[in-house]
Amino acid sequence: MTDDTARPRLLVHVGFHKTGSSAVQMALSAQAEQADAGFHYPHAGRLEHWPHAHHQLVEDLRHGRTDSLQALVAEVACADGGPPPLTVLSCEDLATIQNARLLGHIRAAFPDHDVCAVAVVRPHVDWLRSMYLERVKRHVTTLAPMDYYREHREKLRYVPILDTMVQTGCAVEVLDYRALDLPGDLVTRLSGEVLTAQVQKRYNVSLSARMTMVLLDFYRGGGARGVDVHRLIHNAYDLDRRCGTRAPDADVFDAEQIGQIHAFFAEDRRLLAAQFGLPDADAAAPAPKGELVRPGPHNLPELMRCLLTAP
Repeated sequence: MTDDTARPRLLVHVGFHKTGSSAVQMALSAQAEQADAGFHYPHAGRLEHWPHAHHQLVEDLRHGRTDSLQALVAEVACADGGPPPLTVLSCEDLATIQNARLLGHIRAAFPDHDVCAVAVVRPHVDWLRSMYLERVKRHVTTLAPMDYYREHREKLRYVPILDTMVQTGCAVEVLDYRALDLPGDLVTRLSGEVLTAQVQKRYNVSLSARMTMVLLDFYRGGGARGVDVHRLIHNAYDLDRRCGTRAPDADVFDAEQIGQIHAFFAEDRRLLAAQFGLPDADAAAPAPKGELVRPGPHNLPELMRCLLTAP
């Protein structure tokens, strides 16, 4: 029997980045359009060019604008029959130390709702590797792997970000990336429904370590000047597939480097276990995925030329 006196709930999926968020957002937006969907996934606060998540909401709040938030509140209030029992938002941009506090604005705008932030985390070495491969791919960084780690490691602690979310007054639930079959498991956790919409199981897949280093050399050498980065990325994926470099036989970190990274995040793992119930507080450092592949020169001029000419 349904409890008609229960407060409506607002679940905010906050990422983190590189934990399957894009695939989950595409699944949530598709599932919400099903005729029998039992949750509301608002249209207010979404970007025009990525209409699956609420990035516009967070971008507006970050710049002190409340237009998207006001539109969101109005949309939820005017849903069929009044506020739905369950509303779901999603934006992984909330999972930074600067933006986590913005959850307080969302919570304050829904005083009659129980608001909970739902975060997905993955092991630090795995997460750092994935973040680095992504940033190189998109030409956000040209740093070598360990230089990137040293420059960004303080920002890759989970607990300070999660603690900031807790301080906004929101409940916070943390899920282990390795225990989820994405996107379906997280859609079910957020919406209470089995995913029935047909969606991509994976989105925004990383390039292989080898191809990422080739692309890094290409960027460092100035090969991307005047060239659409999206075209280069498309060609890199095509070369990755055709050259067989997607085989998991290489890594951008060796065993010693992984040991350093793993040791640095020991306190974060301990706090994740103590405060949020995550496992692996005392886990051993993982092994490399394969042989170390370093930034160039890679002596692969033909591959680099193909980055500009692949179909």
